[in-house]
Amino acid sequence: MNIRKPLAILAPLALLASLVAPAAGAADPWSPKPREAEVLSPNLARASKTAEGDLKAWIFFTDKAIPNEAMFRVAASRFGMRLDARSMVRRQKMGRAEIVGFHDLPVHHEYVDQTLALGARKRALSRYLNAVSVSAPLPVLRAIAELPFVRSIEPVRAFSRREVAPDRPRPAEAAAKRAYSLDYGPSFGQLALMQVPPLHDEGYDGTGMRVCLLDTGFKRTHESLQNVLVIAERDFINDDGNTSEEPGDPPGQFAHGTKILSLIAGYKPGSLIGSAYGAEFLLAKTEDTSQEQPIEEDWWVEGIEWADSMGADVASSSLGYNDWYTYQAMDGNTATTTIAADLAAWNGILVCTSAGNEGSSDWRYVTAPADADTIVAVGAVWSDTVIASFSSRGPTFDGRVKPELVAQGVYAHSADPYDDHVYSSCHGTSCSNPLLAGAATLVLQGNPFLTPYAVLAALKSTATRSESPDTAYGWGLIQAEDALNLVTSVQNQDDLVRWGGKLPPAEKTIEVRAAPNPFNPTVVFSVRTRIATTLRIRLYDARGALVDTLFNDAVAAGEHEVVWSGTDRDGKLVPSGVYFAQAECPGVRVTEKISLVR
Repeated sequence: MNIRKPLAILAPLALLASLVAPAAGAADPWSPKPREAEVLSPNLARASKTAEGDLKAWIFFTDKAIPNEAMFRVAASRFGMRLDARSMVRRQKMGRAEIVGFHDLPVHHEYVDQTLALGARKRALSRYLNAVSVSAPLPVLRAIAELPFVRSIEPVRAFSRREVAPDRPRPAEAAAKRAYSLDYGPSFGQLALMQVPPLHDEGYDGTGMRVCLLDTGFKRTHESLQNVLVIAERDFINDDGNTSEEPGDPPGQFAHGTKILSLIAGYKPGSLIGSAYGAEFLLAKTEDTSQEQPIEEDWWVEGIEWADSMGADVASSSLGYNDWYTYQAMDGNTATTTIAADLAAWNGILVCTSAGNEGSSDWRYVTAPADADTIVAVGAVWSDTVIASFSSRGPTFDGRVKPELVAQGVYAHSADPYDDHVYSSCHGTSCSNPLLAGAATLVLQGNPFLTPYAVLAALKSTATRSESPDTAYGWGLIQAEDALNLVTSVQNQDDLVRWGGKLPPAEKTIEVRAAPNPFNPTVVFSVRTRIATTLRIRLYDARGALVDTLFNDAVAAGEHEVVWSGTDRDGKLVPSGVYFAQAECPGVRVTEKISLVR
């Protein structure tokens, strides 16, 4: 397959103008928030007594220097003009009147400048939180607290990842019940638990989906990671574009992230196959493993905002915060990373995060951001589906069931980060999370117009404990094939209602023509889209089997051409016969019949 001409992906200005209004009945988001009664958190004063050097703190501002609705609309329109087209289309599927929210708008630069002028050093900037994180001694933070536009000052939270180990003998691996087209090697069991192999056989491998991983760093020289499609990478610790090992990194900085990447993106038949090996990846280095492994939340917040700006469909992170938090703060609305995760989901990203490895510790419960109410918190089970003792439990403080779902997180087969030709075991909810995130990516690939809330609902309703969720397993093991079948049947039912004339026909969003027809050796599909949208074109044979996905991306309104050269997804020539090209955008599916005569 090749694209005959570039596909433009800029959203129309008219569309933007209708999508920046604040939600009806909502409080004016631009109105300044009152300063806290105690601007400087007491936690910072306590920390200063034991801290060596500067303190790390979030400076939250009262406003973004937007005085009224008219200025808000101007600012939102400007932001929308710069928004990545994939991000724009992803937000459109959320079905809201407003695509650009107040949280999207940049922090007022003069507030930041005045804050830093008092002697603080900037670490990270968050438009979601309207805050800047800084490093500064306590006297400087006290001076910053006197600025009239500073609402509150809180510590940057951190945590040290709990290393876990199996606490019982390893169960015998179950033999494959049927043959699949891919040779999974030792990674078969962890994928079979989630019904991933049959989806791979149906052509779902994550192609066209964009996944962001937020972790320690990534060494991509391992034999299973040679073909990972990386769209962009960002090191938020060193403020550069290199997420692999570099001078100044502590020993093993890349180790954890390399394992995690292999679980979702690895591809070495006979040795390791990841759950969504065909996806596009954004790599964010947000976790510093130096100084006894403190992993700080400000870089994670920057990373999730970057994922949004780069058009990520799915975000996966294997971390959790409870430092300076109490269980009462695990209410879905308090922790900084929880708020940021919910805002990313509001913008259309399916956020998957580890539930935590605190199940056998004094804390016991899920950690932030796993307490967020619009994301997927992932627990860990053994290969025999028994819950891991270390897997963090629910409920949240406000009584919600957590985690939502579980996947294998003990003896998960992964790449060895220290030897490019060796494989090792991964233990923890850090390991179950990327496996599940990849499986969820396949469901989203099957219907990319689903909101993250709809994907989560489908996963929960088809999981193994969907009728009796609890605070250890949640709704149980994800069953990806069942979830995709569910959302496909709902889509097909919608189509049947539309075709049956029970609903008035909507204006045709896409039109498809194929020429020449019959064809040999190539056919050109001319596709016209009336609006900026996501467009997917798939080829099926006469039996209904998927032959190839020709295109899956955001497009502008206008004419587009896609060429098919009569090959399948492995590049092999297909035989003469009848084929069907199916073009889809949200709510519309058009099929064109073609004939190949060799």
